[in-house]
Amino acid sequence: PYRDAMTSASNEISVSSEFLSYEYVDSEIITSFKPTSGFASGGTVVSLKGIRFSPGSSYFCRFVMNSNEKIEKVVPAKYSRDSVFPSLQCVTPMMNTPGIADFSLYVNNTDTILIESAFAFYEMPSSMSIAPSVGTFNGNTLVRITTTRGTTTFQGLGSSSSCKFGDIIVPGTIVHNSTESSLLCQTPDKQNPKTVDVYISPNGVDFIATGGNFTYVPNPIVYRIVPEAITNYTESIIVHGSNLGTSHSHVCCSYGTERSNAMVID
Repeated sequence: PYRDAMTSASNEISVSSEFLSYEYVDSEIITSFKPTSGFASGGTVVSLKGIRFSPGSSYFCRFVMNSNEKIEKVVPAKYSRDSVFPSLQCVTPMMNTPGIADFSLYVNNTDTILIESAFAFYEMPSSMSIAPSVGTFNGNTLVRITTTRGTTTFQGLGSSSSCKFGDIIVPGTIVHNSTESSLLCQTPDKQNPKTVDVYISPNGVDFIATGGNFTYVPNPIVYRIVPEAITNYTESIIVHGSNLGTSHSHVCCSYGTERSNAMVID
């Protein structure tokens, strides 16, 4: 590309040309982005992987919520080379209401959109309870974390939700009903006897405290059972052993597919 300049002086015309440089580059390609959800309070760091990012370009993340009224918020996406492959990172804004937002990334202006997708904003859960709160240090105890649902179905428990026991993250499974939502997680294995705080996350990145904890205890050891055989007239049995819990523990006995509550006598 060039620019011509023409001047006139004393009936003489001179023509000069000034050459400018211009570089054509291939467009950026987004290969993935995560997480795809976060809390409506904002602050989730969204990382976008791809190729051909230019440090000299300006990138922006746009979130558009179409509920009762259109809410559009735009935040800058920063170029990063912290990992092996370059990436862009933007921090989600605070949204007035939870729900699904249209998500897009554009460069320099809104005419050059690099990706269009969706981002789920979840309401911060409250009034959470954990059951059971005790299990063996072998792990694999199925823990149910329950929260009362709010005014929307986006109560902080999404399809990518997970739990964290202490500093160990495990995947979760969501169960909904009309009044509450539950997150089911199995405790990690090979732990030492200890008590750890329990956290939940809608995306495996942003964790919040449940306000509860989980205690790992040694495996119970049974020495003997009295009586060894029961009839229709047997009212109770006594299990002698160690690591059976305390008088405050929730302990039960299993007879095939049947279960009954037990009381620990120290």
